[in-house]
Amino acid sequence: MRSIIALAGLLTILVMVGCTPAKKTMSEKTLLKCSTCGVEFTVEEGMSAYEAAHPQ
Repeated sequence: MRSIIALAGLLTILVMVGCTPAKKTMSEKTLLKCSTCGVEFTVEEGMSAYEAAHPQ
């Protein structure tokens, strides 16, 4: 009886770990295009421009 409960618990853990979505990572070479002016820039450049325009 204990082995069945342990097997069910292990199976549940494996299903939960196996079904988690993979985290998408952006490369430093990923380019974004401005919808207003059409200029392409990297994610890092875009984040620094956004932070400069929106100080906290």
